[in-house]
Amino acid sequence: DEMMEIDRLRKMQHYEKREMERQYKQVEGANIIKKQINENEQRRILEDEKREQEKLAMLRYLEKLQKQWYQRRVRGKRLSESRGKRTRRLHIKRLRQRHI
Repeated sequence: DEMMEIDRLRKMQHYEKREMERQYKQVEGANIIKKQINENEQRRILEDEKREQEKLAMLRYLEKLQKQWYQRRVRGKRLSESRGKRTRRLHIKRLRQRHI
């Protein structure tokens, strides 16, 4: 009887040890998964921030291009107006010279 009891106690201890190891591995696995989730979230946050910075840089660049285009357009209109005025003055001058 004693031998059977000793054997039963050994088996229980062995079972408890395996159960504790299983639980430890389960907790360890859960911790690894939590760590991976946190790392992935941090990576996503950094990528989102990078995309936002790139978007802002692109918008600033587009605004700069738009201003340059507008300035060239205004400058072109001024040149055109000035040429038109000069052409009209020359035309009037020629007309006057013909009538003299």
